[in-house]
Amino acid sequence: MNFILLSISTYLIGNIYSKLWKNFNKESIIPTGFGFFLIFIILLVFFFSKIDFNDNRTINFILFLKLIATLYFFDDLYGLPAISRFILQFLLGSSSVYFLLTININNFGIFEIVIIFGILSIFFSNVINFYDGLDLNLSILMFIGLLLSLIFNQDTIFINNLIFFSLSFIIGFSFLNLRPQTLYFGDSGCFMYTAILFTIILPNLNIGNYKILLVLSSLALPSLDLIYVNFYRIYLGENLLSRNYHYLYQKVFAKYRNYSYLFLQPINMILILICGYLINMMSIPFLISYAISSIIMTVIFYFIVRFYLIK
Repeated sequence: MNFILLSISTYLIGNIYSKLWKNFNKESIIPTGFGFFLIFIILLVFFFSKIDFNDNRTINFILFLKLIATLYFFDDLYGLPAISRFILQFLLGSSSVYFLLTININNFGIFEIVIIFGILSIFFSNVINFYDGLDLNLSILMFIGLLLSLIFNQDTIFINNLIFFSLSFIIGFSFLNLRPQTLYFGDSGCFMYTAILFTIILPNLNIGNYKILLVLSSLALPSLDLIYVNFYRIYLGENLLSRNYHYLYQKVFAKYRNYSYLFLQPINMILILICGYLINMMSIPFLISYAISSIIMTVIFYFIVRFYLIK
């Protein structure tokens, strides 16, 4: 019942937000930044879950996240310089691992881990952001990631509720995003989804549940797309910080002019899961199986679509 009520509430609040945006922000035609409200999903999860408020690390992370997410929301409202966005993205990754990760990773020190996760946060935030370009495309990406999280999560009820509430929010948003040029998730929304992924993955790593890393395979196709497009734009001599329409889903839409681009990510994910399962049957460890599968199947699928189906 809470799941349905939250989806309906998200839809209604999104309509109000869209009208307010159009009244107060005349320069931007399409309202954006609605995904920022995922920060309130985390607060709802605190309310509905049995949280140990003596867990200062988690509470400090949430408080810090509220601060940097609010700052990032200004990017949707007024626009921030690229360097400011990169700094906030880096702070997201470094703070999440600093506050949420309680185990040692091999021989890495805390400084190295903070740097690595800061860089990963920059990469993931931009991968997700560049897929917020056509109706429901980002919703599909997030739905796949959260569904995998739900399957492989072994942590507390807090994480489980976080996944359910986030799914409910995204479903409510999707009914708005389904209508062309109605509402975008926004840069701050992509930033918040990255934060939720870290919040799901790191506590699971603390209890030795490394299967949760399979969630990252939901970003395999968008990641390869981002890498290819950026090298292609360097070749063309384009400004990497400017808007472009070279991404795979945009090319598919330009050719077919329908919602066929929405099948790209689910098909790629199904191929990864099937191939990973077959590799794992050969007594190859679970994570290695799906890492190999994610790379091989994504590369094959990507180049078939880009250089054959939309040539």
